[in-house]
Amino acid sequence: MGGGLGHLTRAMAILRHLHAELPDLAPLLVTSSPYAHLPIRAGIPTLRLPGALESRRFAFDPPLPAADLLVVDTFADGAHGELTAERLQAFPRRALIAREHAPEGRAWPVYHLRLAPHDEDPRPGVEAVGPVLLRQPEEALAPQQARLALGMGPGPLVVAMHAGDDGEIMGFFDQVTAAVGLLPGVQLVLLTPLPLPGGPWPDVRHVHPAMEVLPAADLILCGAGYNSYWETRALGKRVLLRPFGRSHDKQEARAGDGAAFTALTGPDELAARIQAALGAEAPAAVRCDGARLAASRLATLVKRPPAC
Repeated sequence: MGGGLGHLTRAMAILRHLHAELPDLAPLLVTSSPYAHLPIRAGIPTLRLPGALESRRFAFDPPLPAADLLVVDTFADGAHGELTAERLQAFPRRALIAREHAPEGRAWPVYHLRLAPHDEDPRPGVEAVGPVLLRQPEEALAPQQARLALGMGPGPLVVAMHAGDDGEIMGFFDQVTAAVGLLPGVQLVLLTPLPLPGGPWPDVRHVHPAMEVLPAADLILCGAGYNSYWETRALGKRVLLRPFGRSHDKQEARAGDGAAFTALTGPDELAARIQAALGAEAPAAVRCDGARLAASRLATLVKRPPAC
């Protein structure tokens, strides 16, 4: 359960590989995210809860559905505190996708398996499987095909992508549009999963997963959330990161020094950073195979006799 896009993307990615390990798998994805239509569109049975109160009622009022395995993303106690140790113990096998910045929570010891979706993790009892992505670079379109899919021609292309509330997305897109408008000959495409109010927006494309078309970009501007950060690194793309405030994610730490801009960065300064980044050498791509490894570990857990 959760309110964003990251946990849905990780769940969808792991399920792709888990089906290969467990052909008779019958999953149910439970979420309070406004992006619940994405797993539904992908054919994954999904139960969307309208919000925090409904999530708590779902956990307590009727009981959680019976399952051989419960996998919880990020929040050991549930996104809204709805998963108590007592409730979790009704499931014979319990696994946690243990994000690096999430609190351990009171239910932490109840999980049989804790998988970190990044490269290293110092916490005892946590196994790092690496970044979990919905697509691998080899599954993305070739650069020219991606440009055609976006309706873009030759020349420098900046892609700005973001998922969040409508006001946040539009503010980010306005900031980037103003800066790119100062750079003659530089093209701009804006990517977001859901339609924005007040459209149509001619520069906006609704693509998920965005990684399928990101090879088109010469430079990507995005938040420093989990999906955006690892997708750009997996593709070896030039990127400028703008960290956004999140209650359970340290985007500032992920963005690091030197590569970030903020809401206060003016169009002239941002345009200069974009121009410099377009001329910089692209970084080396990083292998992100966490979805396959996580699925393998979960399948092993399912095949074992139930633990206490």
